[in-house]
Amino acid sequence: PSAGVMRLGEVSLARVPITRIGYLPQRFDLLPGTVGEAIARHDPDATQADIEAAARLAGVHGAIVNLPDGYATSTEPDVAHMSGGMVQRIGLARAFYKDPVLVVLDEPAANLDADGLSAFNAAVRALKERGAVVVVTALRPTSVSECDDLLVLDSGIQTGFGPRDIILREMVRNHMAVVGQGRGPGHDG
Repeated sequence: PSAGVMRLGEVSLARVPITRIGYLPQRFDLLPGTVGEAIARHDPDATQADIEAAARLAGVHGAIVNLPDGYATSTEPDVAHMSGGMVQRIGLARAFYKDPVLVVLDEPAANLDADGLSAFNAAVRALKERGAVVVVTALRPTSVSECDDLLVLDSGIQTGFGPRDIILREMVRNHMAVVGQGRGPGHDG
């Protein structure tokens, strides 16, 4: 950890401006302000176009414009009665704000319904098509359906790495082998 260089393509990660990195933590709360400010990371130079582009990518623009004050709706919990899924999608929009080159998402599908998950997967596809690197940490396979490669960790130890479909197939095969070993006599499957 104290030697070497992390690179994003040919560029040292240390040279990538922090504003070009999007991040969604596992637990996301809205800071005091407006929905638009939350998406813009409270950037005083934010434009409405950049805010709306991020919200559209996250699939939450329609829901935001239907709020009482749209993007100017307060994020105070006693004012804005938003579902966990809505807050999560605003967090995703915040991570997508200003077309980042690296996006790190920790359990991004938490609180998402089927529509939210579909929007999330479409956003990951769009980010990849733009050339962004997207890192997803997840426990649910539905969260990694757009990932190209998977790294599987068990207690911090790498137990698998490679193309998504191969790793998932191997995990199912290993699970079936463990389940099969647990059967006693008289079970014919």
